[in-house]
Amino acid sequence: MGSLKDSRQIGERIRSRRKALAMTQEELGELAGVTYQQVQKYEKGASNLSPERLQRVAAALQVPLDYFFRDEKPIRKGAVREEMASYKREAFAPSSEEKEILRQFRRLDTPSSRALALSLLRSLVKHAATGGQK
Repeated sequence: MGSLKDSRQIGERIRSRRKALAMTQEELGELAGVTYQQVQKYEKGASNLSPERLQRVAAALQVPLDYFFRDEKPIRKGAVREEMASYKREAFAPSSEEKEILRQFRRLDTPSSRALALSLLRSLVKHAATGGQK
């Protein structure tokens, strides 16, 4: 797998992959269930990630968990493309619940219905993130 990495090294890998996906800190935070400020702390190595949170970040970044612990190899021509293809193959498959949400969302036939469903889901996620507090 690779050598033990410290928070700074893991944060560098998070930032690098996020940027490679053209993803904002806000988008990563939303997918991982944290604020963009927390993503900033992770990327700077100022905050440790629990194993559960690291799994969520890996899923959001579409990489296997060992991505954060791999030793760097000398970059050769075509290596980045091969590595990205490998990550796509190893990406975490959506759960049955996620598939069901997508199936139901696709059944909505108007833009206003889809916007309402998305707004409702975002509100639910915010409510859950605060532990049900207002």
